[in-house]
Amino acid sequence: MSQAMRRFGSKVTMIDRNGRLMSKEDPDVCDALRSLLADEGIDILLNARIKQVSGQMWRLGECCRRAEWN
Repeated sequence: MSQAMRRFGSKVTMIDRNGRLMSKEDPDVCDALRSLLADEGIDILLNARIKQVSGQMWRLGECCRRAEWN
């Protein structure tokens, strides 16, 4: 879904509470996926914890404890 929305022109940020995407998969698979998404312009925020969501436009980047952006 993230890839599709990005290709339609939206700014996309994937937020994950784990240290890597698809954390139950092999590390090389996770790294390959992360690289593919980053190449498409998708920002990835890992080790994130949501503190709050407010307003009509979610501003999650400002509400998360900043961990890692790519």
